[in-house]
Amino acid sequence: MQIAQQMNIILTKEIDYEIKQDFFMNPPYSRVSEFMKFAYSQHIKNNVSCIILTYSKTGTKWWHKYVQGIADRLDFQRGRISFLDENGNKTKHGAPYDSVYIVFEKRKSN
Repeated sequence: MQIAQQMNIILTKEIDYEIKQDFFMNPPYSRVSEFMKFAYSQHIKNNVSCIILTYSKTGTKWWHKYVQGIADRLDFQRGRISFLDENGNKTKHGAPYDSVYIVFEKRKSN
């Protein structure tokens, strides 16, 4: 939990800025491809570590372009992730898809 808090950066609707520190991202399902491209480009350009929590749709174009054979680590979650409401109570509906943590680790300097 502490690592995730240290890496957390809130990404807004606009993703046209530089991230020069390690970060966590949970992109909206409707824009996963766009956010994956952004996260991967920041990882490469700025040599930052990134943890991404998203759905595990392994047949999508974005999966094969930015994840498969590229990510340093994948952690598939057992079952579906649940959500909490503003009062901390579990909501009626959980995630509609299986989820995965995708990890890009910063490269060591020579």
